[in-house]
Amino acid sequence: MTDADPRSGPGFDGPRLAALVRAAQAGDRTALAGLLRALGPILLRTAHRVMGNDMEAQDVAQDAMLDLARELAHLREAGAVVAYANRLTVRVALRARAKLRARSAAPIEGGVDDVVDAAALDDTADARERVNALLSLVEQLPTPQAEAFLLRCVHDWGLPEIAAASGVPINTVRSRIRLAREELQRLVRRDARFAKGDR
Repeated sequence: MTDADPRSGPGFDGPRLAALVRAAQAGDRTALAGLLRALGPILLRTAHRVMGNDMEAQDVAQDAMLDLARELAHLREAGAVVAYANRLTVRVALRARAKLRARSAAPIEGGVDDVVDAAALDDTADARERVNALLSLVEQLPTPQAEAFLLRCVHDWGLPEIAAASGVPINTVRSRIRLAREELQRLVRRDARFAKGDR
């Protein structure tokens, strides 16, 4: 796991979370509140990496916690709650970004890999603008492809981790990421914000 992994951090305790999930699924409201309190910072980090804005990330994290509370009964493996909640947060963030759609008219140089690399290495306004432009294109992908791409390229999850969280074989994850990259390259070529740069 990398330092940026949203499933790690101070106080992260998988067995304790799994116990809270089981109790919450049995109807214990105190356990549900404790679970949401424990997951809150993790989901906020995930939301922030997609949204890039503190206020919007807080809204997304809150919406994701509400969705998680509603969907928790469907989680079969209590130990997978963090991965499940992170995938749910990515989905909520994609929906939120689709609603915002505040696009800059200024052309942005570079392609898919350049933008992802810039996000990791640079926190300038230009890099954030490039990431926002790319994320607006990610919103147009089918949800399974968008999730796989974001978890791999933005959150730096490994293929086995994405496969386990998604409940699909590793080859399916590879295929989703490949299809996402191909479609994003096509969208980037047609998008005026990426008017320059070698793709």
